[in-house]
Amino acid sequence: MSTIFEKAKQQIIGFGDLYHKLERDIIINGKSRRTFEAYIGSIASISLHFGRLPFDISDDEIADFLLEVKKSTNYSETYFKFAVYGLRYLFRLYGFDDRKIALPCIPHEKTLPLILSQNECKKLSLPVGFIENLFSKQWVIYAKRPFRSVHNVIEYLGRYTHRVAISNHRITSISDGYVKFWPKNYKTGKKQIIRLSVFEFLSRFCMHILPRKYRKIRHYGFLGNRNKKNKLVRIREDLKSEAPRAPSTDIKTIIIEKYGIDPDICPVCKKGKMQQIIELERGQEYNQLE
Repeated sequence: MSTIFEKAKQQIIGFGDLYHKLERDIIINGKSRRTFEAYIGSIASISLHFGRLPFDISDDEIADFLLEVKKSTNYSETYFKFAVYGLRYLFRLYGFDDRKIALPCIPHEKTLPLILSQNECKKLSLPVGFIENLFSKQWVIYAKRPFRSVHNVIEYLGRYTHRVAISNHRITSISDGYVKFWPKNYKTGKKQIIRLSVFEFLSRFCMHILPRKYRKIRHYGFLGNRNKKNKLVRIREDLKSEAPRAPSTDIKTIIIEKYGIDPDICPVCKKGKMQQIIELERGQEYNQLE
């Protein structure tokens, strides 16, 4: 694919700027690298075919090209669709909303593909009463105890469910369109510096952004969102237990409970109590203590 990109950059005036603008927009919108390569590959192919950028190609010429692709046996249906989707995305990106590329209806087989042979299906057929016999047995579910406590398990999971893809302290420099950061090599146990272009770095970062309406954590049963409040009240009544107290929102209390440090105690003598002498507004500078 890289060959056709470089060929289009060399032969088609303005294709290099188009390439970078399309790459930037696709990364920002959270689309995959494979989608970008499919779009830009089809756009490069069309540009090389006509010897100019798609903006300078008339709708009739594009329609004739798509018809040729559709009839030809050298192109797949996937290439045909990505050619249409790539042109749509490109025209919308450059503000050519009036140029709409129609995608013809592509018929698909409505029958499911045959994966297993008839003999294999017969071997998989379950005898009568097989499921009932399974349910009549007293199955013992083995669940291994955590090594330390439930709190450690929650803290361990929280590091994956409530964190960003990379923390700021791992990024060492950002300059000249490149980003340097260090990951840990788990084979050697050592840190190593990696240098990537800004676009490649953003592309990898966006891979960690969840798709729309996708959730990392879902609650089922009585913890599901539907009627959860009433269910929890009834469960506590049956168990004769009280509702847990709401966690403190005071920052000093949180620091003491989580880290065992009292922020009011002097960090030097460990005895005196810190006193607030002034409160600065955001952006306000205070260079001299009066």
